[in-house]
Amino acid sequence: MKRKAYSLVEILVGLFILGLITTTVMPIIHTSFNSLCRAGEKMEMLHLAEEVAENLRGKLENYQALLEELEEKEKVTFTDLSEKYREKYGCQLIDMGSSDKFWKLKILVDKRKGSSYVELELKLPKT
Repeated sequence: MKRKAYSLVEILVGLFILGLITTTVMPIIHTSFNSLCRAGEKMEMLHLAEEVAENLRGKLENYQALLEELEEKEKVTFTDLSEKYREKYGCQLIDMGSSDKFWKLKILVDKRKGSSYVELELKLPKT
């Protein structure tokens, strides 16, 4: 007698094995996706820190008052962020011991709703 169909037991065993594989793989995929999202946010924050550094380097005379305020305080909030980053991230400039010729700064970009952040150190000539 030829068999043309699967029995109910064979189908149930197949579904059970498929369920075991799925429940084993799903947490791995979820963890990988979360790690990928965090890495993307870190790269976006690093890009923002580099953008702030380039703004400071290129338009130093525009930020002279901010840098003078930084000499009085140790930490100043940088508010001149591009539109796409303004809601999501915060940016602070931290004085790291300026000399007569240079400002040594740390740019700290943090996520407004979270605990991740990026730091970038920068030296600017005093004019």
